[in-house]
Amino acid sequence: MTRDSRNLDGPFAFDSERLASQAEIGTRNATDIGQPGPEWRQEVEVLRATVQDYALAHDTLLAEIHRLRQENRSLRDQLDAAQVKIVQLARQVFGRKSERQDASATSPESGGAVPDGASPNPESVPSPTEESTTTTPAARPQRSRGQQPGQPGHGRRRHPDLPTDHVFLTLSEAEQRCPRCGLYAQKDGMETSEQLDFVVEIRRKVYHRQRYRRICTCPSETPTGAEAPAATDVPATTEATVAPEASAVTEEEAVTEVPVASPAPAATDVPVTTKATVTPEAPAVAEEAAGIGAPATPESSAAPEAPVVNRPTTPRTFTAPLPLNVIPRGLFTINFLVQLLAWKYGAGVPLHRLRKFWAWQGAAIAAGTLVGALQALVPVLEPLYQAILAFNREEPWWHADETHWKVFIDYEGKVGHRWWIWVFIGPRSTVYVLSSTRSAAVPKAHLQSPPPPAEDDPTPTPGDAAPPWLNKLLLTDFYSAYRAMFDGLLHAWCWAHIRRKVLAAGEAVPALAAWSQAWIARIARLYALHAARAAARPQSAAWQEADQALRRWVQDTAAVWQRELADPTMADQAHKVLATIQRQWEGLILFLDHLEIPLDNNEAERAARTAVMGRKNYYGSRAEWSGKLAAMLWTVWMTAIQNGRDPLAYLTAYFTAYAQNGHQPLSSAALAAFLPQPTATANATEGTG
Repeated sequence: MTRDSRNLDGPFAFDSERLASQAEIGTRNATDIGQPGPEWRQEVEVLRATVQDYALAHDTLLAEIHRLRQENRSLRDQLDAAQVKIVQLARQVFGRKSERQDASATSPESGGAVPDGASPNPESVPSPTEESTTTTPAARPQRSRGQQPGQPGHGRRRHPDLPTDHVFLTLSEAEQRCPRCGLYAQKDGMETSEQLDFVVEIRRKVYHRQRYRRICTCPSETPTGAEAPAATDVPATTEATVAPEASAVTEEEAVTEVPVASPAPAATDVPVTTKATVTPEAPAVAEEAAGIGAPATPESSAAPEAPVVNRPTTPRTFTAPLPLNVIPRGLFTINFLVQLLAWKYGAGVPLHRLRKFWAWQGAAIAAGTLVGALQALVPVLEPLYQAILAFNREEPWWHADETHWKVFIDYEGKVGHRWWIWVFIGPRSTVYVLSSTRSAAVPKAHLQSPPPPAEDDPTPTPGDAAPPWLNKLLLTDFYSAYRAMFDGLLHAWCWAHIRRKVLAAGEAVPALAAWSQAWIARIARLYALHAARAAARPQSAAWQEADQALRRWVQDTAAVWQRELADPTMADQAHKVLATIQRQWEGLILFLDHLEIPLDNNEAERAARTAVMGRKNYYGSRAEWSGKLAAMLWTVWMTAIQNGRDPLAYLTAYFTAYAQNGHQPLSSAALAAFLPQPTATANATEGTG
């Protein structure tokens, strides 16, 4: 700290060197006029010591003033940051959920972009010629929702595809009589009207399986030396007819029929459908006609000996098989499980509410029974989930986002119960991943190549194969984990997040209101130009014009933020936003040459709301398998919707195929039928804003 404080004003203006010089001059003058020298010299020494003490105290005060000024500046910065955070939180809790603004808030012509009479920079407002080429959404006239006054309505909507119950209403005989003469009224046509009814009921299905006992004398075992056939080799339908010689004999039939969709039963349960006509007088004829064994009559010994063949056999008693079920010997049908998954994971309804609702219908189901059924579905859905993961990894570009999720289990080394649900959305698939960390390791692990096959897998893996993310594109917000991704992965940034930062700065600092609204209008112009280019036919004249207007916007906007960033009078909040734009400018303008990507990451945020709804309604998961099941169901559910498939029918078909496969994982060829097909149309995330 220097002792020269002549640059200070007020009570702290103090010059110790000048004061000491004046004291020395006074000493010399006193000696010259003959005053006693030693006394004056002693007093001067005392004054000099006092001056040094004052100078030391002065330096101490200057250091304290400097420290207080630094502390005051730091506190002001913290206060400004807290005010920005308060505004953001207040807007999240009490503000509008939609980010749409009225025309007055985004249109420069209406004054919304430059309030209080401020003059915006000419480069910050689109030119009239540019405005004439594209109609912005904000410029369209606003109208109220619903039926417009004076406009014809569409009438009551019919629902011809719904299941229909026809109810015929008639009058009693007394009501049909005339109250005066008593004559009956004559029927004169039918008046028809309809209503929508809501019927929810849990039905108990009791399967009464007919048991059959064979009355023939055929052996129950395969002939000696012949191997028992496998269950898959048994024909689904076997019919035996009697010989003509036995047609006049009294017949006794035993018939068992089951749906064709039933899986092939075990060897003891075959055949699936058997129709045999047996006569006591001709057992050998019946046996030969049924194809079960060789005739046992003495006359057959004279015939040439037939070779021993494998023929299906049946036990003495057998029954019809049970209908298909995804959980062997489970309590719930496939339809029940699909509805359970739809309510819990599709609609976000917790199990205790479902149990209460079912109890109102007369079905009291224990919570443990439902949880056990859900846990049994984890290995069922695992192959389909992994197949969708692999499909999503090969997509040309992705959205990505994450939201926290509670898993109430304790792990060594992990503090708390906060886990994370990550969302990766490609043009034709949506994937949810549960992880205990929010680090960059999660998106890296998802986008990396799958692990090499096992040693017994004959499929070769080329060592120099390009990684699946090379030269592909990831569109995210500005979270630091996404900035630590691979080299060679193109990274696009979200313009909606830039807009939110601009809004937060303008709301936190009133002096930035004009600056904030000018940027809001500029970003609205970007969305309008991007939508105009997306709507035009590629490489057409309209597309070329829209593309040129979009590129002019990029050049003008770059000049604006460069000039504003160099302005020393710009407020700190605005400077932070502009610095973010400067750092991420290359990723913010990737949409110019990548026509397939939108301007923002809103699609991933909307997909994450599914997890947010579950987190708010049933607080998370009590086990890791439960959280993984949630990620699986959301993946299957959203991918089906993304490709225009009914998720209920999609799950039903998959569970049915799993049951038909003997409750074993489907092969890769069978799983391909449940993946997005190559001819499927890309989903709405392409080109959305």
